[in-house]
Amino acid sequence: MAIDHETTPASDSTKGARVLFVDDDLTARTSIHAMLVRIGYSVVACETMDAALEHFRQEEFEAVLTDVQLRNDSDSPSGYDVLRAVHNQSPATQVVLLTGHATMDLAMSATGQGAFAYLSKPVRLETLSATLDRAIRTRRTLLADAGKAWPKEYESLPPEEKRLIGKSQAMLTAFTNVALAAPLDSSVLILGENGTGKERVALELHRHSPRAHKPFVAVNMNAVTLTLAESSLFGHKKGSFTDAIEDRVGYFESANGGTLFLDEIGDLSPEMQVKLLRTLQERTIRRIGGDRDIPVDIRLVCATNRDLPARIRSGAMREDFYYRIKVVQIVLPPLRERGEDILLLADYLLTRQTRRPGQSIPILTKEARDRLREYSWPGNVRELENVIQSACTFAGAHGVITPDLLVLEDSASEPAHASPARWVTLEKVEREYTAAVLEHTNGNLSQAARILGVSRKTLQRKAARAGKSD
Repeated sequence: MAIDHETTPASDSTKGARVLFVDDDLTARTSIHAMLVRIGYSVVACETMDAALEHFRQEEFEAVLTDVQLRNDSDSPSGYDVLRAVHNQSPATQVVLLTGHATMDLAMSATGQGAFAYLSKPVRLETLSATLDRAIRTRRTLLADAGKAWPKEYESLPPEEKRLIGKSQAMLTAFTNVALAAPLDSSVLILGENGTGKERVALELHRHSPRAHKPFVAVNMNAVTLTLAESSLFGHKKGSFTDAIEDRVGYFESANGGTLFLDEIGDLSPEMQVKLLRTLQERTIRRIGGDRDIPVDIRLVCATNRDLPARIRSGAMREDFYYRIKVVQIVLPPLRERGEDILLLADYLLTRQTRRPGQSIPILTKEARDRLREYSWPGNVRELENVIQSACTFAGAHGVITPDLLVLEDSASEPAHASPARWVTLEKVEREYTAAVLEHTNGNLSQAARILGVSRKTLQRKAARAGKSD
């Protein structure tokens, strides 16, 4: 089973289908309404939930598209209220949610409450077209099979600490795939470059699965030597080989009942692939030197940055093993392809830095933020995390991160802390810090003065002096 988010235009069979659209923002409502009409749908656009539900009670719609946040007031109805009301009246009708603030928690909540899909604003025409096309065809399939009871596919999941962050459409697709795959027991293959967060995705799959309260065991297969791979995975009996001085429980037994995550699976030897395939088929393992099969119940999640079809063609990977581990496939995009996520991630990583009591979160200057956005990030999120941690270390007590503190691979010179000739004066540090705080507060002098610990008048004087010096 592959979770595939196609981006082809809507099929002719869904042209003319009636779509109900809800968004209280006039600009968004107007532009998306125009997109829907251009696709070929018959659209009713509403500003409020009440107006939309009145139309839904009196007319037939094949899909519903609604913004998540219908009002700034948190007590106002939301897209989730629209979702529940639509499903109470017509469980087969698919609801697509739109959001301008995408998070893993929202993706889990959306799919957990039965949303068909979860799209980020601004939404691309081809993405919207393909999503609504699938939603409409899903409704028609369900209605054609009306003799079956409507299944509740996903349970609502409690909010958890954020592990995956992003608002790019590529990451929203990954969020949705994680949410869809988590309740299943199928094997999952995660594809992505080094540093994209494959282990975090594996952990999310585990934390939101029925196995969440059982062990999660992560193994980097590159760190397991070929000679010890079988012992590491399956365990051994004392005396079964020279260094076997005691019984050992392998990773499969350690993960029994839970999830076993095997990273760098693309480098596994063909011999170990055969042994793993047998284990997955028979759901038993036998320790080296053992004389009995031991039942194991695990959900297998694998990851790699290798081109596995190419390794099949070269003979380095068995085709039957490949299809056994790739029941569901999740692809993580490299950071260079999710530009709008870079600063979002950087700000999140800044909040995680260890600080002294009373010390504020470090601030990136505008120039530093521009530098982060322009960089290609060959090491992906892992590299960004290292760069932020290093910059915070050398930013010192003032907590201002300037471009020269960002240690990037394509930097022509070392950061300022490494070269005394490039150290700056206290006056410049203060000026940059003041400018960064003002940027952080969007020019609000009163708020900035509180952060800086000075009076508003003093701040005005400092800002004026900085302006003259520039």
